[in-house]
This record gives sequence, C-alpha cells and structure tokens, in this order.
Amino acid sequence: MILQLLSLPNHLKWSLGLMFHVYILTKCFVMSILIPTVCLCIVK
Repeated sequence: MILQLLSLPNHLKWSLGLMFHVYILTKCFVMSILIPTVCLCIVK
C-alpha cells in the first residue's frame, strides 16, 4: 500500500493527502457538533 502511494506522481499524492485531511477535519467538525446536540437532547 505505502509503496504504491510512493510511486504515484506528486500532484496525486498531494491531492490524496489533502482529501484525507479534509475528511478527518470534517469528521471532527461533525462530531463536535453532533455529540453536544445529542447530549442536550438526552438531558432534556
């Protein structure tokens, strides 16, 4: 897997890395909104 990634052109590696970071950030952002909302609903 890692060797396949290393043999990719630089722009592909860069866009893959960018997509991965956007995915992680989006996931964290969604969780930071969802979890408090769910907790508030449960408390109410």
